[in-house]
Parts: sequence; structure tokens; C-alpha cells
Amino acid sequence: MKVRTAGRRKAAADEWVEKKGYKRILLSYLPLVLTMISAVIFVSFIIVTDQMTKEAEKANAVSTEYIADTLESTVEEIEVSVLRELAVNRSLNRFMNDATGDNMRVTQYELSRDLDKLAGAYPELRSIYVYRSADAVVLTQREITPLVCFPGQGVHCCSFLLEPCSQMAACPLIHG
Repeated sequence: MKVRTAGRRKAAADEWVEKKGYKRILLSYLPLVLTMISAVIFVSFIIVTDQMTKEAEKANAVSTEYIADTLESTVEEIEVSVLRELAVNRSLNRFMNDATGDNMRVTQYELSRDLDKLAGAYPELRSIYVYRSADAVVLTQREITPLVCFPGQGVHCCSFLLEPCSQMAACPLIHG
């Protein structure tokens, strides 16, 4: 009968495992399974975020390169146009070489109009002006002004290797 008791025990154990034990075994592994699924999702999120960051950096590099190339070609185009104007513009030649000549007002007007056309052709140019060092005047698209009255004249004095202009208080346009 010992055999039967052992068989009954085994049958009872099997029945218990089938009813309650199986579920308990499954439930005991549930935290581990949830932890593993969470870890996989977290690692996947990190990998996707890293890939997106790398792709964004690549897109930014391409965009920056395109903008730099466009800006460089625009500046080169403007430079060629300005150099062409310097070479062929008679008004500019008369303005620079004959500060006291006849019809200087007409020359200034023509050169001012030419500067306005050049600035109109290139909207990237915020301002364009000509500096004549012989008498320290600046011709803009709208007016002719002594350098001491010109906005930002301190920067221009330094760029033309002149001494800093200290006569700003004497400018009638500013202190009029």
C-alpha cells in the first residue's frame, strides 16, 4: 500500500500544482517579466533618442553648410558687383579725385543714386557708403556728411587708421 500512498500523494501534488501552484509559479515570475519588459522598453527608448539626436545633428550640419555656402556665394556676388562699380563708375572716379571740381553736387547726386541702385539690387546690404579721405567726408545713399558727424564714425576712424575723432560735439547735425 505504500505504493498507492505515494501515488496518491503524487496525484494530489499534481492536482494542487494544476489548480493553485501553477498560478503561483506564474505569479512569482511576473515581477521578473515586468522588470525585463520595462528594461527592454527603456533601452529601446534610449537607443531611439540617441539615433534621433544623431540624425538631428546631421540635418543641422547639412543645413548650416547650405546656409554658409549661400551666404558665401551672395557675398562673392556682391563683391564682384562692387568691384565692377569701382572700376567703371565715372561718378565715383570724379567724386574721389576732384573734391572741389565743377558740378560736384551733380556728381554727388549721381554717385548717391548709383549707391542706392547697388543697395537695391542686393537687399542683404543694409548700407553702403563711400569715404573720401582727402576732406574726411562720407557719401551715403541719401546724403554727404563729414566723418565726425557720421554715425559710427569711431569705428570708421579706426578702420582707416585715423586718430579717433574727438570733434563729435562740434557736429551741427547731432547738436543742432
